[in-house]
Amino acid sequence: MGGTKLQAQNAVLDFELVNKTGHDIDALYMSPSQTDDWGDNVMNGDVLKNNGTVSLEFSPASNSKVWDLSVGWVGYSSDDDVVWHDIDLSTVEKITLHYNEKTGETSATFD
Repeated sequence: MGGTKLQAQNAVLDFELVNKTGHDIDALYMSPSQTDDWGDNVMNGDVLKNNGTVSLEFSPASNSKVWDLSVGWVGYSSDDDVVWHDIDLSTVEKITLHYNEKTGETSATFD
């Protein structure tokens, strides 16, 4: 066999998610923007604590560059989930989530 090495993920789409909201995250869903199916919770029973970071790696079969992200919080219902649409993951290495207690607004920065 030849010396070709296959990557375990699609590094072009991989990114880090940083939680700076003051709240723990127990639900994280990713979906290609052109679909309506969120699929499985990628947290898989884990919790992303406030000030924590999780690395998200994509399958080599993932070829959509533009994705939607849905985040759910420990102790809150799915009605409180926050969704970002049309994130071009080919241009993003890190997404940092923030929460403003005064306005009640959750925001994200994309680096």
